[in-house]
Amino acid sequence: MRLLATTFYITIIFSILSCGGIKKIQSKTKLNDTWMLHSIHSEPYYKSSFKHPSLEFNIIQKKVYGNDGCNQISGSINELTNSLIQFDMIMGTRMLCPNIEFSVQYLELLQKTKYYSIKNLHLTLLDSNKNRLLTFRKGD
Repeated sequence: MRLLATTFYITIIFSILSCGGIKKIQSKTKLNDTWMLHSIHSEPYYKSSFKHPSLEFNIIQKKVYGNDGCNQISGSINELTNSLIQFDMIMGTRMLCPNIEFSVQYLELLQKTKYYSIKNLHLTLLDSNKNRLLTFRKGD
């Protein structure tokens, strides 16, 4: 009887811990999608490049891909929780872009990112002081 009770409690504890782990993974999976640039420092982005800047996340592989409006970019996700995100070694191709200043600014803002939030199909990347850097809308 004691063994049965112990097994029962262990099963309950394991189930609770497992559900908590699953819940954490599910909240991060919202990030796992393609996102189109919507604003920079809360100012609306108007397409000034021949491609629309975007990011695509693969949280299982801890990778990020996309473009800066001209160059293809990719990098690693160094840290990821339900609110923290830190990119590592985001690099891009080196095409001759008509608006190279924007490409440089975009990569710099990605490197400054420390936090993120997802609300109403919008992803907002924030710096260490939780200032808005970039906001994206969910891609189709």
